[in-house]
Amino acid sequence: MENQFQQANLFELSGDYIQVTYSSSSFTGAPLLSYRDPSTNAQFSGRDIRSESTEIGDLLTVALEQIPDLRTVTFTLLLPIWKRSACLRKYLINKKGASHFVNRSSPKKPWFGYRITTAIMMLLILQLDGSLAFADSVLLQGLTNTARSGFSGTTITAVGAASDYHAINMVTTGEESNAPCYLAVSKADINNAPGNTISDVWIDCTPNASQIQSAGWFTNNVLYVYGIQACTNNYANHRVKGIRVYGGPIQNGVIQQIGLFDELTRPHCRTWHSAVFCPQGQVATKVRVHHTGDEINGLSLACRVVADQ
Repeated sequence: MENQFQQANLFELSGDYIQVTYSSSSFTGAPLLSYRDPSTNAQFSGRDIRSESTEIGDLLTVALEQIPDLRTVTFTLLLPIWKRSACLRKYLINKKGASHFVNRSSPKKPWFGYRITTAIMMLLILQLDGSLAFADSVLLQGLTNTARSGFSGTTITAVGAASDYHAINMVTTGEESNAPCYLAVSKADINNAPGNTISDVWIDCTPNASQIQSAGWFTNNVLYVYGIQACTNNYANHRVKGIRVYGGPIQNGVIQQIGLFDELTRPHCRTWHSAVFCPQGQVATKVRVHHTGDEINGLSLACRVVADQ
């Protein structure tokens, strides 16, 4: 019997903090896409979904936020070409990592798709207008400490140079003999002054150059950290083996918590602990290192209120 292949028309995808459902057709005939992250819940249909065909699949793009002359936040889904053969249905149901499911029965047009757990198929893109003029913002006095992501350790050391006009844009860590013993914090001017950066370092070792990694954004990306998340190993020493930072732009004295993140990971990063975030309207100015001796066990943030001068 000749195989009859059909293009899948319903997809559910999820990453650590993003969930997406896409259907290439609906009862009205228009495609549908829903997007959800910790700060956004949006639905799109028809012409709101831009489609571009490539050799590896279709690129589906929607605009999550559009502010004229300021920024555009777009989400792009790379949709691979998935097809189903009737004779392979049983195999696909049992195949690890891709579970087949049927949403509606119809003898003429069965509706089927795949539930996929992935991170690499989903891209969140922030586009900032190069001619953007920022108002003068300032950080108000007073620190708010977040909860901790990871384990407690025996000591807390706050890392971050003092300034009323700088917020964290990048975190760098290093290891010596697999022990996470170095953490540097880079801070950028919240009014986007070119080249105006400061840094601070907690160091309890001589890290190997090959073991130094960073998570965050360069100053020209105009993004500042407001959340952090630690990944630890599964051993009794509770070493931090991965860091994820969450960032957004500051405009008119307001930090935009848009769910964008960057991360670094090392071998033995096994458990991602709950992310911790600054309160609304605040941005991170220090990383609080929870450590036992020279080994980092957990991370938290010290935050300050952003205001328009």
